Amino acid sequence: MKIKRRSVSMLIFSVLLTVLFLFNTQKTLAADLESYFMEIDEQGTVVRGTSFTPDKPEIRPQYQGTLEQIPKDIVNEKGEQAFKSLNSGYPITKGDTLYYKNVGDYAGRKLSLKMTMLIKGQFYGEIRLTSSGSINAAAASSFAKDGFFDLQLVYQDTKAPVSNVYLQYPQSSLLTRLYENENSQTYDSIELNPGLKKVILSRIGTKAATLVEATSSLSARQMMRIQVPRRSMNNFVGDWADYIYIQDNSVPLRVGWYNGFAYTSELVPFSAKVKSLGLPTYVQPNIQGSELSTLQADYTITQRLVDTYDSLFPDSLTINLKDDGGNFSSFAKSSIKVLDEWGTDITSQTRITNLSTGGKGVVFPNALLKTLQSGNVSIKVSNTGISESSALAVYNEKDRRMNFSISAFNTRLKGAASVNSVSGKGTAQIIPTVSANPISQKVAFGSSTKDLDASKLVSGLKSSLSIDTARVVGFVKAQDFNTSGATSVDVKIESTRMKGVEAIISVPVTVMPQPVTSSFFENQAWIIDEINKQLSPKQIDKDVYMEDLDKITQLNTGTTGDFSGQYIPKNIKALKNLNLLYLKNKKMTGDLPTELGSLTNLKDLQIFGNSFSGPFPDSLTSLTNLETLDLSNNKLTGTIPVELNKLKNLSTLGLNDNQFVGNLVTLSDGFKVLNINNTQLTYNSAELPSFLTSAVAKNFANTFFKGSEELKLVGKAALNISDSNLASIKPFDETDQGNFALQVLSKGKNSALYAGHTFTIKNGESDDVLYEGLADKSVSIPYTKGISYKIILDKAELNPNNQFEISSKIAELKLDSVPTAMSFTIPLGADLTKPVQLTGDVAVFDNRDKGNWQLSLTPSPLKSSLRDLKGAYTYSDSKGIEKEIISGQKIVIETGTSDSDKEVIPISSTWNDKQGLQYKMNGSNYLDKYEGSVLWTLEDVPSSN
Repeated sequence: MKIKRRSVSMLIFSVLLTVLFLFNTQKTLAADLESYFMEIDEQGTVVRGTSFTPDKPEIRPQYQGTLEQIPKDIVNEKGEQAFKSLNSGYPITKGDTLYYKNVGDYAGRKLSLKMTMLIKGQFYGEIRLTSSGSINAAAASSFAKDGFFDLQLVYQDTKAPVSNVYLQYPQSSLLTRLYENENSQTYDSIELNPGLKKVILSRIGTKAATLVEATSSLSARQMMRIQVPRRSMNNFVGDWADYIYIQDNSVPLRVGWYNGFAYTSELVPFSAKVKSLGLPTYVQPNIQGSELSTLQADYTITQRLVDTYDSLFPDSLTINLKDDGGNFSSFAKSSIKVLDEWGTDITSQTRITNLSTGGKGVVFPNALLKTLQSGNVSIKVSNTGISESSALAVYNEKDRRMNFSISAFNTRLKGAASVNSVSGKGTAQIIPTVSANPISQKVAFGSSTKDLDASKLVSGLKSSLSIDTARVVGFVKAQDFNTSGATSVDVKIESTRMKGVEAIISVPVTVMPQPVTSSFFENQAWIIDEINKQLSPKQIDKDVYMEDLDKITQLNTGTTGDFSGQYIPKNIKALKNLNLLYLKNKKMTGDLPTELGSLTNLKDLQIFGNSFSGPFPDSLTSLTNLETLDLSNNKLTGTIPVELNKLKNLSTLGLNDNQFVGNLVTLSDGFKVLNINNTQLTYNSAELPSFLTSAVAKNFANTFFKGSEELKLVGKAALNISDSNLASIKPFDETDQGNFALQVLSKGKNSALYAGHTFTIKNGESDDVLYEGLADKSVSIPYTKGISYKIILDKAELNPNNQFEISSKIAELKLDSVPTAMSFTIPLGADLTKPVQLTGDVAVFDNRDKGNWQLSLTPSPLKSSLRDLKGAYTYSDSKGIEKEIISGQKIVIETGTSDSDKEVIPISSTWNDKQGLQYKMNGSNYLDKYEGSVLWTLEDVPSSN
């Protein structure tokens, strides 16, 4: 128990010590707060605290541009414009940084005010740019008691902090209360960081502000909370509290506020209405120049004024204007006008003086400065005394401008002391021009700008300078006048003395209608007659105009005769409303013109049964309204473009009976009619595609498509190569021994392949591609002994009909076999003829493509040990013709041709009692055994052709 009591007593003791420590700390800090704080009354007299004497320059940020430029000069970290316009908001999050640019100059460099947000936005979640250019931050949060943002002057170009200066920062806050007894819940706050030097408050009424210390939850530093007494105890009515914070710029200034029971609240950092505590410092004037085409340079010089206490206003403020280039004859007083922030003319309240250095001075006396207080004043200067020679002398060819600059600075006078601001510059630009009057033209239909003289299409050529002239350059672009009616052409003119100064003159042109001529349709009678029939009584070559052709919607020639030798002219495209073209069995010729693809309204194109040649026009695939396309029974060649499948409305397609080749693109299912028969089209599949099987009526006979009556690629079964050292062959050259002799097999007969096929030749073993392309006699591919080749037609690798294999062999002519023994037995007594019995066969081996041979026999006499046998060999061929063979002499017994497929040609297999080799003996021989030999000779002989 004692141990417990001792522990409790120690705990209480520790708490008491802590309370005493905190109490002493608060007491000490409260005294320190007074050293930071100063109050002044409405006359600027110090009524609380002490003044701060700076030991280095103080800079009070003041925007140097015009009110309209402010939104563009407030940017985020990426350089993007934060506010769209005045009276607009910017959503914030913790860590956001904005830069308010162009707020002053130091050491010859532009300054920005950097503002870093310390908390996330509440309520509306945004800060607002007011109509006066200040930033209202209170809408974002009323609970920023430990700091809303950090503020620091930085150089505009590098964003680095400005060193060795003090930031004199003005701020206004309006904190209203709902209840009069809750003043304690409303205060402004400032962090007591090492950079803070002084907080100066303009006292409201006679009551002093209350200072309270606190610790920041953001930095653990001490905070000064300032509670400002109200003049009015009316709920929802607050008082503006104006502050000036003086902070060493090496450390960011941190400010905040708290308004826990606010109805409305506003905090305006960078406030222009906070009065200066000393003689005001005026930033340099801002100058904006005009851009005009006349010899006039206008300027707007804007000066931002600073409000202060009456005793601190200078005796005068002079805006000094100087003509930098000496281009103006004078600054006339009448050309200068002075306006206040609301646009009221106050010129009469200023003095305009001549400067000893040239130019003019606009003097704002003390009384006027007290009246204007803060805000912007504008000086409008209009200079019309510019000579043309001086303008021409400063013409800049790069930007095509004449630049006239003036400079301006202000002089603040107080007693005998005067202070000049930095000088600013502004440039007005004169934009020289050339002009002319267009002369309306009437031109013939079918003519072009080549038929016109551009110089005669304009009048009144002149330059904006009287010492300059203008001239015609020519037409901007060439134009053809192929549509009657109103149009225009552009003529380019330019200055003769100022390079780059030019203008485009639009000249109205009326294209006069001209009758359509027969030559327009290339004198093709079929189309001329059809148009004349439909437009009657109007006639081509007389009174049919281009717009009349819009009435032609169909060319249906089904009931007319043939058009032998005629063709489709290119200018059929002029029938732009044509939806049907029907030319059946008209004996027409020629290529199908590309211009058919211009007839985008076509739904029905049927030109079958003619002799049209050439390729399938790619342009037809742009006819997206096409429902029927029948090109059958012509002489069209080549492949079908893959874009054909884009014609989603197509339901009838006739390509049959043409010389089309290649892979047919995959089409949509559900065709009403689909005919591709009697072509050499294929499809890369071993099965029929669904667009064929789903067609209601279809015909694909005599194509490479799998099915009945299909085509098949064939060629030589093997190559007979006579040269064993051969390294390459030419597969498409008929004169080359490596010719593949590729053909198409149809209904058991071979026929030629159409032109335009693509051949892929691969090594049969390695599958390496040796060639891919069209049949070309000059193409060579590698050859080695025993190589095999795989040929794929039109890249249809999955379709067996499009594949063929060829082996290779050495061409050879030789005796395949001869008998090992020959014998016959003949009884004595009479002349007898007996067939010779063979042990083995006589056969010829000849695998050459086109070879001829002859087989000869040379027998020796038959002898025994005592005598010769009397008789002779004979040979009877298949026709029964008998040849007597004399011993010791060679005789041809058979001739023939090579067989590259079977290779072996049997000779003795058909010998019998009446055909073949026999022996004929006379009756004067003796019984004995006789022996002899036979020499077989096989020879290559030339063709009989």
